[in-house]
Amino acid sequence: MPKPSLEQRTDLLASLEEFGRIFTSRWPQVDSTGKITYCIGGAFAFMLLMRSQAIESLEARSLPEICVREEKIITEPARRSLSSFARKISDIDLVRITGESIPHEKSSKYGAKWIDTRKLPRQVRNVLIAPRNRLLCDEVACLAPLEVSRLSIKGVKFFIERPSDVFGYKMFYMAAGNLRNDDFATLYKGLQSFYPAGVLISRTADIFKGFQTSRQDNQGAVNRMLEGVYANRRASDEVKEFFRQVEQEYQRAYSNHNGQ
Repeated sequence: MPKPSLEQRTDLLASLEEFGRIFTSRWPQVDSTGKITYCIGGAFAFMLLMRSQAIESLEARSLPEICVREEKIITEPARRSLSSFARKISDIDLVRITGESIPHEKSSKYGAKWIDTRKLPRQVRNVLIAPRNRLLCDEVACLAPLEVSRLSIKGVKFFIERPSDVFGYKMFYMAAGNLRNDDFATLYKGLQSFYPAGVLISRTADIFKGFQTSRQDNQGAVNRMLEGVYANRRASDEVKEFFRQVEQEYQRAYSNHNGQ
């Protein structure tokens, strides 16, 4: 499938931004007491990032209260670089911070949650991968301590998982089998405009460590995932080198955790 042109990506991101406005208006991210109820993760968080000119990091120890720790400027070259990641969506990842459930309209007996999208404006529905009558709302569990950032896009505030963490989860799922060299190159380059490479490596290692400590038998799974990346002929040299550095950081953290 050919990559969308710059004009097509710009139109798509504008429509995704409008969808974000509609979604967070229907389900506010901040309650009447000023506490954050949920934040947005996954690909949609990245695409909101591409529409913002600055990002505020919140103090994790203060959550769900809003306490800004620092602000970083998102330059035009960074937004342009990240825009290559723009794509249609079939679901939206949500991290619950307070409350009993993530935003949704309907759910199945198996736990799947979604919203009916048939009443959305046609332009907004065009951001959805067919079928376009509903959008899955996935509640994602955190494998590392939650970090939240705030974006401001034309006066509207959006709360997202910290982009370095969203990147880490993306890399984790790449190692699990969903490898895409182009996504890695786009995100790794673009995010280094405001996060050092060491932070991206460290947060990815934290997620691997969180996965390993969540179950006793996950140590072998982590090793198999990383070995699979190194053996994958489709993986670029840059991808393999990144995961080697992640593995070194992960093994160091794992050894410290076990007192070795």
